[in-house]
Amino acid sequence: MSSTSSKLSAFNEETLIASFQKGSQQAFGELYDKYAPALLGAISRIIIDREKAEEILQKTFSLIWKKKELYSPSKERFFTWIVKIARSTCSEITTAEEKAKCREICEAINLVYAKDIRNYLLEKKKKGGQQFESLMKKKHFQALDLIYFKDFTFDAAARKLEIPLSVFKLNLVSAIKELQTTATA
Repeated sequence: MSSTSSKLSAFNEETLIASFQKGSQQAFGELYDKYAPALLGAISRIIIDREKAEEILQKTFSLIWKKKELYSPSKERFFTWIVKIARSTCSEITTAEEKAKCREICEAINLVYAKDIRNYLLEKKKKGGQQFESLMKKKHFQALDLIYFKDFTFDAAARKLEIPLSVFKLNLVSAIKELQTTATA
């Protein structure tokens, strides 16, 4: 690429970004077309689920539009700025949504068993000491430990144990059932 065409493309991008910052939806569309594939690639390295990654891409571009006045070309390149927004969006969505889902499932378990499982487990672990783990199968203990004592999300815990999410959830419920059985025995 010649230095003239390099300057021209840089100038065009600067003009495009300036138009975008002034509220041009056409410029925003052109920036989307230019950067969406690369941004989706960056998001996909964080979020494996393609559908969720595409959802985060859309949310990211919505935030880019809302924050357009905050971009400063003198501080960083445009792509660097939008990647930071994408990463932030990924971490917000994965932690907030996954933790909300975990809380919902834990609350459902609490309702089924009519008790606050977390406090019940903490009390049971305190009383049982080292023997607490032996009250259930190893895979069931691991599920309880990751969710209730180490604050993993369900997805993260299933990935750590290298099992499908549905199997992980079954192990968690089975662990609680095993504990209840030992409590009544």
